[in-house]
Amino acid sequence: MLELPQNESLMALVAAFCDERKQAINRRRELENIWRSARNQYKGYDDSNNPQTRYEKSETLDTSLSAVKKQTDDDRSTVLVNITRPYTNAGTARVADILLPTGKMPWALRPTPVSDLQTTLGVLIKYPDILQQIQTFLPDVAAKIQDPGAAQAAIEKAELIIKDWLKESDWAGVVRRQIVESGIVGTGVIKGPFPKERPISADISKILDVLPLVTDALTAEMLAKELEVMLFYTPQIECIKVENCYPDPDCGCDVQNGKFFWEKIPSVTARQLKDLCKDPSYDVAAIKQALEEGPQDEESSIKSKGSKKSYCLWLRTGPIEWMDNGEEKSLGFGVCTMLNDRIIKCAPFPLEREYFPYHMLCWEPRDNSWAGIGIPEQMETPQRGLTASVRALMDNMGYSVGPQVLELDGLIEPLDGDDTRLRPYKRWRVKSGLPGVDAMSEAKNAMAFLEFPNYLNNIMPVIQYWMDMAERTTGLSLLLQGQAVTDAVGVSQQLMNNSMTNLRLIVKEWDDKVCRPLLTNFYEWVQLYGPEEARGDAVVEPLGSTTLIVRELQQQALLQISQQVLQPVYGVSPKKWMETYLEGFQIDMEQLALTEEERQQLEAAAQQPDPKVLAAQVEAQAEVYKADLKKEVDTLKLALEAQFKKLSLEQAQNEARLKSDTALVQETIKGENSAVGENTTAPRSAKPAEEPVNVDEALSMLGLQ
Repeated sequence: MLELPQNESLMALVAAFCDERKQAINRRRELENIWRSARNQYKGYDDSNNPQTRYEKSETLDTSLSAVKKQTDDDRSTVLVNITRPYTNAGTARVADILLPTGKMPWALRPTPVSDLQTTLGVLIKYPDILQQIQTFLPDVAAKIQDPGAAQAAIEKAELIIKDWLKESDWAGVVRRQIVESGIVGTGVIKGPFPKERPISADISKILDVLPLVTDALTAEMLAKELEVMLFYTPQIECIKVENCYPDPDCGCDVQNGKFFWEKIPSVTARQLKDLCKDPSYDVAAIKQALEEGPQDEESSIKSKGSKKSYCLWLRTGPIEWMDNGEEKSLGFGVCTMLNDRIIKCAPFPLEREYFPYHMLCWEPRDNSWAGIGIPEQMETPQRGLTASVRALMDNMGYSVGPQVLELDGLIEPLDGDDTRLRPYKRWRVKSGLPGVDAMSEAKNAMAFLEFPNYLNNIMPVIQYWMDMAERTTGLSLLLQGQAVTDAVGVSQQLMNNSMTNLRLIVKEWDDKVCRPLLTNFYEWVQLYGPEEARGDAVVEPLGSTTLIVRELQQQALLQISQQVLQPVYGVSPKKWMETYLEGFQIDMEQLALTEEERQQLEAAAQQPDPKVLAAQVEAQAEVYKADLKKEVDTLKLALEAQFKKLSLEQAQNEARLKSDTALVQETIKGENSAVGENTTAPRSAKPAEEPVNVDEALSMLGLQ
């Protein structure tokens, strides 16, 4: 921690800080109005349909009947077709897909062409005695000199450490939020790297506890401090709203050119401030005084007890300088935390290089300003034109959907009071007419109806015009939203290429203004606080724009030459070609690869079988077929036997019944003959039934025996 001046010097320092903060707040008012308008437009709000605005109007609205008749504007349509949101979502999503490829970081560490170690060695080689002594005292450096691969290993180690830090900070989420904020308000901000406390594992805690037992107290303390830097406080990143950023108003187009940078942390509760008192690096007495005073208005420095429930912290990054008896004093470059116009913490900057850890992504640069232009601001005119056209269409539909009513005063009056609105089964009273005039005849002409013209065909081209203007203004094709705009050959691809041209500029802006400085600072953090084996000489190479351009060109080229280059004469590996092609779509070939077991099965199936083995397989299949056929024949035989048994039983029953009937007829004839004395020959019996067919004969007839 830095030791702050006391008494009058401290008061002068605080007064200077408050003055520069006030200037930064006042000179940012215009941007705040732009950001507020952009967010409302993204949400689909304007003055007529904003819930807050409508609520404020309702408090002063005169609800009397006479007032309602005068407020004719309240009857106009307030519908808003929000095309700003889909354009913004489509553009930001596309950029996020480019910068956040699956499983990869859009950057890499590359060794410098001529490292600092090589340059130093070239100088010291003239002095062999000095070089030998240096190698004795610095064996790690000597190893790097003797082994050229050690430098590459150090870079790989540093890259691994940085990736671990970024994953702990939710790298993909932070970058995605920055892109979205940039698309909405024009500027997305990533803060980092900055030290942030993190919990340690139980195993590491045990190691720290046992350190005093295995070594002397001085060594244990030194090791504990080194581990504290590496484990307790790790570099982190986060995405913050641009509304909470107050850079030097005179910084121009780059905040790094300014003298200071203020960050506002709103909505800090009293409980959170009490938790800060547990940290010895904070001024506990100043925090307790602020808790007793209550929150204050951070922008006007006016105490407002009881009017707010949360506090506001201010972080100032920049040189800490003040005047002491006419002499300029300085604590160097650091970070001061203020609460209620009191400095509650003052810490040195963690890196040796002086810079502001705030990295801005502008969707579109704004002239002479560090803040950018977002998609809602680009679409302000098309969105307003579309909104006015749609509301005119809705108003016209409302006017033309029903007739206008003309009423002749004094002839009829409604029976339900002063309500003159038309509705089914409404009852009217006919007033007394003039002498000699039929009142009922006059009452029939008491109302007339006028048809309001419909201008749908005139308004729809205007709506289409503003839709086209939105696409031209933003440079974002409807294809990015998944909409088919045309069927013409090559037109869709041309529109997509035009859209990608605009997005390339944003990706390049991110590479230059965010990725390279941010990762450079992380690499410097490794050089200062990282392990010895990770220290080296490297530069950050952003891969966002490179990946985008190469991917597009690769996909087109690979698809065009696939039919020719995959011919055996060219000696191109189909597997490697497919891996390269799928990589352009962010598809990992390893996820599609066969397992070892599946590969062995396919190889076994592809081999030519032995003729003897094939004959044995055919014979085995024939035996199986014979067994299945025999089983089917046996089943059919049993079914036929059962059927023949049933038929034989029915035949026997019929024969018995026939014999009984024949005997009965014979007895009847005998009785009649005896009665008449005639000798009558008995009738011949029916022909006996044929013998049932044998089952084996039936199967033989079916060819199954």
